Amino acid sequence: MIYLEKGSKMKREYQTKFKKEMMDFILAHRDIRFSAAEIHDYMTGKGVITNLVTVYRNLDKLTAAGQLIKSKNAADGSAFYQYEDPDEDCENHLHLQCEKCGKVLHVDKSVMESFNVYTKGKLGFHLNCKSSSLTGLCSECAAEESNGN
Repeated sequence: MIYLEKGSKMKREYQTKFKKEMMDFILAHRDIRFSAAEIHDYMTGKGVITNLVTVYRNLDKLTAAGQLIKSKNAADGSAFYQYEDPDEDCENHLHLQCEKCGKVLHVDKSVMESFNVYTKGKLGFHLNCKSSSLTGLCSECAAEESNGN
């Protein structure tokens, strides 16, 4: 049996590999929502031994640090995450999320300005854009559906 002392090199390597593989997955899926289970499956496939609780804990840390946006699936309440690109200003625009492939698109700033004028002026409603997504089909999935796939 191997015992690891606090701060041992072996433990640090595991943490470094875990975080590296997790960030590799997140960055490879910057425009697609993903779940903790998908990351867990990816890590297992890469030979990184971990559990789902550890994945959730790290996703929560990245969300709190502003690197991810967490949203819930309206149908079943399951959690999904998406990369928050610091250049996209996600707090100030809505996201369009494909129901089929999970792709996430950012609504243009000029469209959001007009929409905010309408929602605030006409409805007296202030949007929380960071956690708001509109769902539908992206152009690729809509084309597949219209072709009968």
